[in-house]
Amino acid sequence: MLVQFTVENFLSFRKAATLSMVAANDPTLPHNVWVSPSGKGPDLLRSVAVFGANASGKSNLLRALWFMEWFVLNSVREGNGDTPIPIRPFKLDKACRRRPSTFEVVFLWEDVRYVFGFSVDSERVHKEWLISYPVRQPRLLYERRAAKRDIKFGSGWQGQRKVLENATRPNALFISVAAQLNNPLAEIVQGWFADKLRTVSWFPTFGTEQVFTSQLVKEEVRQQKVDILQFLRAADPGITDVLVEKRLLRESRQFTRMPDSLRKAVLSGLPKDAEMFDVSTRHEGVGTDGASTTVPFDLEEESDGTQKFYALAGPWTYVLEHGCTVVVDELDARLHPLLTMWLISLFHNPKTNPHGAQLIFATHDENLMDRGVFRRDQLWFTEKDTAGGTSLYSLSDFKGLRKEENTRKAYLAGRYGAVPYVEPTVQ
Repeated sequence: MLVQFTVENFLSFRKAATLSMVAANDPTLPHNVWVSPSGKGPDLLRSVAVFGANASGKSNLLRALWFMEWFVLNSVREGNGDTPIPIRPFKLDKACRRRPSTFEVVFLWEDVRYVFGFSVDSERVHKEWLISYPVRQPRLLYERRAAKRDIKFGSGWQGQRKVLENATRPNALFISVAAQLNNPLAEIVQGWFADKLRTVSWFPTFGTEQVFTSQLVKEEVRQQKVDILQFLRAADPGITDVLVEKRLLRESRQFTRMPDSLRKAVLSGLPKDAEMFDVSTRHEGVGTDGASTTVPFDLEEESDGTQKFYALAGPWTYVLEHGCTVVVDELDARLHPLLTMWLISLFHNPKTNPHGAQLIFATHDENLMDRGVFRRDQLWFTEKDTAGGTSLYSLSDFKGLRKEENTRKAYLAGRYGAVPYVEPTVQ
């Protein structure tokens, strides 16, 4: 589970900003909090919603976490020693463009807290560190210092040292090299990013999320399909079934409907045996004799919201079953507010979320601020300062708020900041 994430000098984040999933000392909505069964870990929030004006940095916060995930999983495989790292420091301050960007996560793995982070620019990794908390006191596992061109290992590090250090390029992470060579501690860090952190695009139709859902249905494991069908019916109760067929790309329905020029462009970049899924739903209709009949629909004939719900069904059921942390930008896009609320409620309900899955999402839907949905420590805001940098803060940072305060109304009135300034219309 994610405990906290920190980013500095990346995109609109000029100064260090930290998103914390640690629950505040607040007795409200106890089901929104995951309590460690062993009592060793901190109480953690099951979800966090990030609000803010357009271009305030909501998406950049999620992009920072996505970049960290990508670099951990790919820094060894990407290019060679001269390949630039695709880092994007804060551009509005010339000094920031010359400084490295910093990322750090704190996460739980089998009741042990780990702190992993690194500082990087386009040419090299400047710093990298891994700390564990097997008990209350921190234990340094390693610290990489590019200025001294060495890695300081703590007594808790297991396995090879000098061999791994020599195999690490300046523009690659040591943890990625160590994981590739099956170091057990490095595999914990890479395993968390690979298996426990999941990202979903704002409109996942035709993306990897839809492919993932289709794969789960195609596997024909009964409970998987039942869960996904039940999920899909929340968006459209009229759907009675969903069918998935795997075909060669050139024979699939979606491909044959493309314009000729687009088909040729797609085929030029893919192998001839490339495959894709054709997805269709079933609805109950009426035949010419007035009797009930089953009517097939291509998924593309369904509404945008239903298509998005289908794409979300696989990732959503997977993360709830496996206790993952899922990150979504604009969760509410193309969805009815009640459907968005239902998606969130699955994380807050211990019965549907028994393994501590977490949801982090950006949104503009201020109706979600209702006190019956979120605690104050679950509501976060992004706002630009006068220098163009993003600040990140929680509603629980505000002191003296009344318990009965209408959070939504106060937010729209600008009491918490993080709202756009619109010039009044001249009459």
